[in-house]
Amino acid sequence: MPLAGAGSTRDYLGRVGDVFMDPATLTPAGKAAMEFNTQSFDARSLRQILQTEYDAYALKKLYYTQERALAQADVTAPVEADDTAVTQTLETMFGQPVDPDFALRAAVRQVHPAGFRKPLSYSLWAQDSPAPVAFVLSGLGGHRHSTRALALAEMAHLEGYHVICFSNNLNWEFIQAAPAGFLPGYVNDDIKLIKQLHTAAAAQLAATLGAGQVVGKPAVMGFSMGAWYTLNLCATSPAGTYSKALSINPPLDLTYGLKALDRLYRAPAGRDDLAAVQASALTKLLMNQNATAQTGFQPGFTDLEASYLIGLSYRFTLRNTILTGLDLKRSRGVYRRVDPLSYEDYYDHILRPRLLA
Repeated sequence: MPLAGAGSTRDYLGRVGDVFMDPATLTPAGKAAMEFNTQSFDARSLRQILQTEYDAYALKKLYYTQERALAQADVTAPVEADDTAVTQTLETMFGQPVDPDFALRAAVRQVHPAGFRKPLSYSLWAQDSPAPVAFVLSGLGGHRHSTRALALAEMAHLEGYHVICFSNNLNWEFIQAAPAGFLPGYVNDDIKLIKQLHTAAAAQLAATLGAGQVVGKPAVMGFSMGAWYTLNLCATSPAGTYSKALSINPPLDLTYGLKALDRLYRAPAGRDDLAAVQASALTKLLMNQNATAQTGFQPGFTDLEASYLIGLSYRFTLRNTILTGLDLKRSRGVYRRVDPLSYEDYYDHILRPRLLA
């Protein structure tokens, strides 16, 4: 509810009693200050969610319902944990910039290449002295201010580069600005648009900073799907276009990689304890929301739990890709139709017909 925030009928009724039991309500200004102070602890994470998520409300609703169910049930998560490739992959969530305010130091600018429906924003971290440019390519569906993109951008900036980062081609921000009819996932189209954006941003940067402030040839780097695009950029550009290229954990085959995400999401499917695995995974995720690379996950995840969470995360990405690509309105009815779709469904029934039309 507006102002009151997330809550169930039970919660709102309980808050009525809280008003009369809380002495601070006798001084409205003091109560408001206390509430502001409480909310300030979540300001940084809230800001990132609002910036990077296509439907922040839906994500908040999922988080609240799971958190509330956990509080009401007063349960503890199972202690079982595995050490597998999948559980280690889940640890990539610890990838974030060393400087917690690094995102705030970015200058947000826009370019409008020919054919794009509207200008597309990018994040820039410029150097104070002459430097080459480094283009950072986000992972699958990643926003330019996602934590892993920021971590890579920070490393490049510390190495002395002007850093430019756009959101990934499957991200809602990219799709909303892309040419009419664009659907991401076809490498030839994706690479063509990335090259247009990089050319426009580099020219804008040189014009803004002035003569001699951008030197040498650019570097390009990315991780996951961004790493795959990095390899394709280098392979389809003339020799010597880039001074350096860094490709971190690229899929050897994009189609196989996306099908692997579908398999991860479906890993617990068909089990008699499916609901228990899903509940345990989400419960552990909530309990680990303040975990760090130093502490690790406490409690840890089983292979099935990690598979489900990784698959679920990328299903949210796919949902946003389909909603923005097909210009569908956000509603529960639309979500019910879109959520069952897999990446294989997207390629076979949405992207391929569009390419063949």
